[in-house]
Amino acid sequence: MVLGQFLRACALLAAILVLAACQDEAARLAEHQARAEAYLEEGKYAEAVIEFKNALQVDPNLADAHHGLAKALIGQKQVRQAYW
Repeated sequence: MVLGQFLRACALLAAILVLAACQDEAARLAEHQARAEAYLEEGKYAEAVIEFKNALQVDPNLADAHHGLAKALIGQKQVRQAYW
């Protein structure tokens, strides 16, 4: 009886952890994009590059992320990488 309750509690805990860990792509994308834009405005180009690249891992075709990444790379004086 006690073992069954323990197993049910463990299963419930595992389900809660899985659901909490799974954030939908749109929310993750918006989070990365917002952080990247904030870093870009603050002149923190290295951090912006990381966040724009994270956004592009979620959606490789996001034009705003490509444009922002190029601006951040130009801010780092990496014009050749920004062009590509």
